[in-house]
Parts: sequence; C-alpha cells; structure tokens
Amino acid sequence: MNADNFMAWVAVIALVLSFASFLWQWRSSEGRKLWEADQNRTRNRWANEQQSAQNLWQEAQTKAQVDREIAWRAEDIVRQENLTKPKLDVELTYGFQMSEVSGLSETMLFTDARNVGVVPVYFSNWGGFALPDDKWLDWPREMNPSKYGADYDVRQPLAPASSCRTYVEMNTLRKWLADAGCIGSVEIQGYYTDKLHTKHLSNRISIKVEAG
Repeated sequence: MNADNFMAWVAVIALVLSFASFLWQWRSSEGRKLWEADQNRTRNRWANEQQSAQNLWQEAQTKAQVDREIAWRAEDIVRQENLTKPKLDVELTYGFQMSEVSGLSETMLFTDARNVGVVPVYFSNWGGFALPDDKWLDWPREMNPSKYGADYDVRQPLAPASSCRTYVEMNTLRKWLADAGCIGSVEIQGYYTDKLHTKHLSNRISIKVEAG
C-alpha cells in the first residue's frame, strides 16, 4: 500500500470515527433532553399534587373553623336563652307555724321556692302538687290562713335570690288527696308554674292517705 492509499484510509477512518462521535454525542444529548423532560414532568406532578393536597387541607381547615363558629354561635344562643329562663329551686319540707293566739300549729308541709336565675319569675298561680298517674292538684284560690296559705302575692314577680312559700296542714292535704282519689301511700311533689307555663317541681315525699 502506497502512501496515498494509506492516507486515504486514515482519512476515511477519521471521518467514520468523527461521525460516530457526533452520533454518540447527539444520542447522548437527546437522551439527556428526554431525561430532563421526564424529571421536569415528575417535578411538576409532585408540585401539582402537593398544591392539591395543600388546597384540600386548607378547605378542610376552613370548613372546620366555620363549623366551630356555627357551634359556638348555637351554644351562645342556648346560653343566652338559658340565662333568661325562669329558674326556681323548689323543696318540700315538714315544719310548724307559731301563732300568738293558738300557739304551735299542727304539722305543716311547706313548699319553698327560691329564684336561682338572673331574671324575675312571674307566676301564673300559687302552684300545687304533682300526684301519681300524671294528675295535678292545683292550690285553692281561697286561702285559709289557719289551714293553708302563702306568704307572697302571686301577682308580683319573685326577684332573683328571693324566696316564697306556700304551706298546708297535713290533715288538710290528706283530705285534698283523698278527694282526688289518692289512697294509701301517695308520692307527691310540690310545684310552681311560671308565666311560660313551665312547672318547676320539688323533691318527692310519700304521704299515708286513708279513705274518708
């Protein structure tokens, strides 16, 4: 092989190597572009998913805050309503009364009520007694101070922290119960009724009643 042929082959080989190098660099460059594009798509997907999760979390927090505020407002309304409702603490107790004329009375049953609320309590009547079988014994309109009566004017409101009382001689109460058809061991509660028609009940006591 003469020098010209050798140089020609060298030139061809150099050209082939150059073309191969160019092709490899081009393929590497395209591969890198594809890899970078895939990485960008992945980063964008992650960013979108993160933003979507953040939006959902924010919506949940906003809804929870709105629900809490609605619940707080509802509780505040109920609290305000409860503050303005008449509240009576009613209690039945046994006792006696002293009179300058007759001395110590027969055994009495007292129905005491104390206004434990923050608003005056207006009464619709003098109250009475709750009987078995959902019966009610209303206090008589006429008073008999020696047998039964009240220490307050039902037409006047009962101020907060103030108390009032009705009283009845036990024998008189037994007659009322017998007239109402309650015989034997009768469990009763005292009550007062306010102007909203709410009956405020006392503790329970049991009374022996014989047929008349």
